[in-house]
Amino acid sequence: RHRMVNDLLEHELQNGVHALSIV
Repeated sequence: RHRMVNDLLEHELQNGVHALSIV
């Protein structure tokens, strides 16, 4: 359960970084 949440957070974090890079 914890691992799943961590994976999700990591994925969202990467998406956020990508979005910032695009902007």
